[in-house]
Amino acid sequence: MSITPKIQAEFSEHIALFFARGKSKAEAQKQLDKHCNEMLEQLPEMLSILNEYPVYAGIAFYGKMQIGDRKLISRLAAARTSAEEAVSSVRSKKALKVAASAKAGWDFLLENDQKALWSAIQLNSHTVKIASAPVEDEEEDYQNDDEDLDDDNE
Repeated sequence: MSITPKIQAEFSEHIALFFARGKSKAEAQKQLDKHCNEMLEQLPEMLSILNEYPVYAGIAFYGKMQIGDRKLISRLAAARTSAEEAVSSVRSKKALKVAASAKAGWDFLLENDQKALWSAIQLNSHTVKIASAPVEDEEEDYQNDDEDLDDDNE
């Protein structure tokens, strides 16, 4: 699935709402982080709707992906590469790292819905413009998901 400007705008608006409603940037960031973590936990229950509403998958991983190769992700999206091929390419080229706190969600989508995972990658590879920039959150422990590649190939 290719992420349309409308879907990207919806994703950005959802994130920006936390900062528009927050009493402070720090409070808004805290509430957004909590929301994203809850969404990650709910991925199994949302599985049936993630392809219709890709923004949900994107929000679950907001702030949990450290994009290392935006150009690769953009090229794969522009070429309308299948989700399976795109995710495989992103993984093999180590184009992003996933926060340890999101690893279970990553693994779940990798096994159950690579289209939703590819949507989340695409959404999070774009910069979200927020009227008042959020406060830097605590350092996440990022890791490549290739640690268990041997398990994936068994």
